[in-house]
Amino acid sequence: MANILDYLTEHGQSSFNDISLNHIDMLILNEIAYLPLGEGKDLTSESTLVTWGEELLAHDLDFLVTAERLELLKAVLASARFSDLQLKAYVNEIDPTFDKQFAAALFYLPALDYYQLVFRGTDDSLVGWKEDFNMTYMSEIPAQRRAVAFLTDVLGQLPGTLVVTGHSKGGNLAVYASSFIAAADQDRIKAVYAFDAPGVHERVLASPGYERIKSKIVAIRPQDSIVGVMLESDRDPVIIASDKRGLEQHNVIHWQTDGYGLLLVEEGTKTSQILEQTFKSWTQELGGQELKVLVNLVFDVFAEVGIDSLNDLQENFPQKLTGVLSAFSNLPSQQREMMNQSVNVFFKHLLQFRFQQLTGDLDQKLAGFNAKLKSLGETDPSSKT
Repeated sequence: MANILDYLTEHGQSSFNDISLNHIDMLILNEIAYLPLGEGKDLTSESTLVTWGEELLAHDLDFLVTAERLELLKAVLASARFSDLQLKAYVNEIDPTFDKQFAAALFYLPALDYYQLVFRGTDDSLVGWKEDFNMTYMSEIPAQRRAVAFLTDVLGQLPGTLVVTGHSKGGNLAVYASSFIAAADQDRIKAVYAFDAPGVHERVLASPGYERIKSKIVAIRPQDSIVGVMLESDRDPVIIASDKRGLEQHNVIHWQTDGYGLLLVEEGTKTSQILEQTFKSWTQELGGQELKVLVNLVFDVFAEVGIDSLNDLQENFPQKLTGVLSAFSNLPSQQREMMNQSVNVFFKHLLQFRFQQLTGDLDQKLAGFNAKLKSLGETDPSSKT
């Protein structure tokens, strides 16, 4: 099965006149925005990414700078297709005081006069992950406010139109920001792509700005999506095949391609469908206040143990895990009980929806079996009198 790396291998030397810009190209630009492309760079000049991107290939590997992303960047730099790719803007901000993690990159392809603003998903910082969980009970998080301001600023400096994209939390930011900018600015957005991104708060879906922009929103997620089924969405997603299962499908490198497009499937897996129902029921039953207490409690424990990032956790996993478990066990009994109860509520809903699915499958099989028996009876001569 082919993926986006195979696409570049096969079509990287083809111009946009030969093969039109497509969803795979957009996904490639979105994915390389996870790399620290603009760190310490003067982006006021019109130099292409090729002229200085090579030094990134020697970057140490970490949570964001993965071997797969560096391989993708290498293929981009070697391609004729992206030879004139420019990075026009780059921002990366982390503010523990306000639980804010925000990053974005603006790409430009002069041959097409094409601008793509990419909102980056969550990095490895504990701040970023806490902000993600804050979305379960907050109608607006700091990164969303920053995304609105950044998109407004970008549109104020650019002529023409813009495509806005994002993966994971970045897709949520893309949808949110596009919903709360001025109506005149919304008219200049060609499309909004949310790649395996959580939905938004109900307040967003009810807003006039979302109503104006929603016809331009395209939600794309893999068939076994977990992240992409969280929170609220009223857009029918485009479902993509992947060569992995479960959470590994969140990595777009594993999404399958078919020629010049992503490989589509009819629907998500039953596991993904069950998780979508479970997340909704779980958050509704717990409510905003309990979710807030739960999120703060969990991340306070991580901070107490000295975990500031996922890289911290990976570097000495056994020791850090022992510290986390010890900290949880030393919590006051009321807090431990609340955590246990929230976990029990989650699994209660998970098992409930799984049981409903199993009984539904059984009913379908029995109906099919009975129909087959009836058909056999109608065609059996011995059944006629």
